[in-house]
Amino acid sequence: MLQLNKPKEEFLARETEFPDIAEIIKNKIISEQNKNYACNSLWASECGHDCTRYLVYQQCNWEQAKPTDEELLLVFNEGGNQEKQLLFDLQKAGIKIKDLQINIKIAEANISGKLDCVAICENNNGESAFLPVEIKSMSDIVFNSVNTVEDFAKYAWTRKYYAQMQCYLKNDLWFYPEGYFLAKNKSTGKIKLIKDFDGGNTIKFNENYWKELIKRGKEVKKYVLKNKTIQMQIESIKDSDLPEEEKQLEIEAFESQYSYPDRIKYDLKVCKGCKYEHICITELSSSIGNYIENESIIEAIDDYIFSGKEREKYKEAEKKYKNSLNTLKELFPLEDKLYFTEKYMLQTKIKKIKDNQYLSFEVAKVDAK
Repeated sequence: MLQLNKPKEEFLARETEFPDIAEIIKNKIISEQNKNYACNSLWASECGHDCTRYLVYQQCNWEQAKPTDEELLLVFNEGGNQEKQLLFDLQKAGIKIKDLQINIKIAEANISGKLDCVAICENNNGESAFLPVEIKSMSDIVFNSVNTVEDFAKYAWTRKYYAQMQCYLKNDLWFYPEGYFLAKNKSTGKIKLIKDFDGGNTIKFNENYWKELIKRGKEVKKYVLKNKTIQMQIESIKDSDLPEEEKQLEIEAFESQYSYPDRIKYDLKVCKGCKYEHICITELSSSIGNYIENESIIEAIDDYIFSGKEREKYKEAEKKYKNSLNTLKELFPLEDKLYFTEKYMLQTKIKKIKDNQYLSFEVAKVDAK
């Protein structure tokens, strides 16, 4: 067998060095992905978001959005590449495609989106039908835990998928009674359909849910119209010839008229890391949290976080993880609450299995973006 040995010192001296092309590629991807654009409609991909206030911020305060973490931008880019590849594979497999990348709109609720494609398929009775197809790439954990529409409820971002699909089934362009939701595992390349509530291969149109989406879209539209009208008035004041002091007083008077939907109850999975968190809640710890200084509790939280990370790598860490989880359950009361330490935010939630209640925990770094 050939041995990989370090070359002699005289072969290691470098007179020239070539650029790090991996870094060049990464920087290019980040520069293309990390851009804020004016948002003038409610996106179909976002209309199922847990927070209506976020949807108003997205159209009225998009310039104030926090930059997305660079690592996350790379993940988004890879997901987009995987979805494009799966769309190509769909056609390569011989599935008949009617249209690709179709812009849809629901004018009454100011909802817009872009559907991946419309396929032409035959049912088991030999009847042909047009079926919208939405494609999503997923991490290994999410892919394995989401198999039906009901499973979408497990994660904040997957909860938006069902709403998005409903917009693609009925909009100003068409009404299709059912469609496909195609998922791909980014790690393994596995592909599957997300089944409907009844286990069917296609997701059916849900009229009651769709009406709720339209109602929500109209509510967002009302807030956005009011706030943008106020913004136009403020801009006209800035361009006026009024004295600066008088100008500032008028601007402040108009700024006090901005209005937004009520905040949701703070949820780590939804709120922590939200790109508008900094303008939504400024003094979080003093307003809705409970600060922890007890060293034993802080140590228990640290053990829980550390063992949780190790659990993903080593099977033997599973026991330590369960022990640390049981310790936390003994330390915290059985109630929905948000706590703070110097380093972490910890949220407790009451969950139920049949008639039994138990406490679940979510943890995030205080300084997380």
